Amino acid sequence: MASAYIMSKPSRPDLALEHLRTAASQSPDDAEIHFNLGAVLEACEELEEAIEAYEKAVQGGIQRAEQNVRNCMAKLMAARLEVENQKKQEGASGEKDGDKS
Repeated sequence: MASAYIMSKPSRPDLALEHLRTAASQSPDDAEIHFNLGAVLEACEELEEAIEAYEKAVQGGIQRAEQNVRNCMAKLMAARLEVENQKKQEGASGEKDGDKS
């Protein structure tokens, strides 16, 4: 059911997440549900939650989820670096503005 919301036009990842979260709570040992939940979370850029879901999938025996964990971690680190760089640039431009007064 959840995949239908992703594949529909327009896609409804919010509904897919709702269904997958419900399924995961009802079947916490179902690794495939956690893998699918991780995929939708990753697509929604909810990377920290996606990592948790993928790790549960790995624990449940889905080894292909290990690559997804690494990919999400890399995306998360890149996003954090981008935020840090933006803060540095804002700080540097603020210093330049302060020098002009």
